[in-house]
Amino acid sequence: MGEEKKGKNEQCWTHGRQKDLGYHLGYNLGFESGFEKGYTEGSALGYNNGFLAALRLSEGSGAEESPGADPPYGRVYQVIRKLVDSGQLSIFLSGCAAREAETLFKLLLVDVHVVTKALDNCR
Repeated sequence: MGEEKKGKNEQCWTHGRQKDLGYHLGYNLGFESGFEKGYTEGSALGYNNGFLAALRLSEGSGAEESPGADPPYGRVYQVIRKLVDSGQLSIFLSGCAAREAETLFKLLLVDVHVVTKALDNCR
């Protein structure tokens, strides 16, 4: 009566349970890292788009110009462009979104420099 019976069915059940546990742990880990990566990339894209929107604000109305329009002529853009062109301001980009930000600045015709040492930890 007090004797435990171990057989083939019990071993299959144990291995199946471990397999399920491994699957669920792997799924959770993958989901979390995927969410984290998506959140990071989405945040960087959101910050870049917000920065572009701030530079594209018109002086008087505060409305954004259409994407295909001439370079933006807002106050922020004019001041940054003037300081960069005169050599009083240099913009150095670092971090994982530096390359994307560099492309955005090129679209705005503003010279920037990417710090490549900071990009080693990305990806």
